[in-house]
Amino acid sequence: MKSKGIWGLAIAGTLGLLALIGPPLADSLVKEGKLPDWLAPKVDGFLRFFLLTTPWALWELMLIVLFIGGVAIFVVHRDSRTIALQANRISSLSSELKHRIQRCALLETANADLEASASNLKESNTALEQQLSALSPAYKDVELSAVVFDMLAAVAMFADKDIRATLLTISSVMAIGNVEAHAAIDVLMERKFLARGGGVRGEYFQLTPAGRAYYLKHK
Repeated sequence: MKSKGIWGLAIAGTLGLLALIGPPLADSLVKEGKLPDWLAPKVDGFLRFFLLTTPWALWELMLIVLFIGGVAIFVVHRDSRTIALQANRISSLSSELKHRIQRCALLETANADLEASASNLKESNTALEQQLSALSPAYKDVELSAVVFDMLAAVAMFADKDIRATLLTISSVMAIGNVEAHAAIDVLMERKFLARGGGVRGEYFQLTPAGRAYYLKHK
């Protein structure tokens, strides 16, 4: 049983005893100025027995011990409540610390993911810069001969009309021979202005992004 329950039981018993003998005792003291006849012999015998068998110094020592014991019980009871409150506070702080440690772990994981993403983006950016550097010569102003530029314009014209630019269709609009036409196509493909394609209807040529950009800039 807890100390609080023991103290409560003792107090309740004491109050019950006082309620039982208090009214007759008070009535006798008020009316007759002495203890009731049934109680006086018992109290007198009780005191005589303990005074004869127990020295007065021992009684004083017992009273001091009882007083110190009562004070000790009170202090322990008070401190136990304080300790319980402190234990609850420590438990709450421990839970909060655990929660914050978990949040720190999650933040560290997220930070590692962000660093990995940043590293990947940096690598991708480097690769794109390298690709741009490789593609940039195709967009630079290069000098094309009149025949080569006319070949580029002919392929662009067929693209506008949604017609495949074959060697035959190109020759039909340009007054040049096959050898000269092939030479012009070789120059354009070397500059990456033309791309070669093939199908059931034969070989054809089409503009690359660099070829379209150059043609639109110089037409």
